[in-house]
Amino acid sequence: MEAVRRIKVFKSYYKEFYIAQTDTVRKKIDQVIELVRCSKRIPAVYFRKISNVSGLYEIRVWNILNLKAYEYDY
Repeated sequence: MEAVRRIKVFKSYYKEFYIAQTDTVRKKIDQVIELVRCSKRIPAVYFRKISNVSGLYEIRVWNILNLKAYEYDY
């Protein structure tokens, strides 16, 4: 897939969080980040702007099957 946006992590928080997760959760995180990076439109349930901070967003990792189904419904 071709990238639509560039994702940058904030300080070392992401790396610390990612390392602490199980392999199953890491796989979900990787899949959601790839979809956010390559999809033109992201459902708000998975991607939220952090209030009062310019350019900082929260990516919520839920069941990846739900995101894939939602992505193709628009």
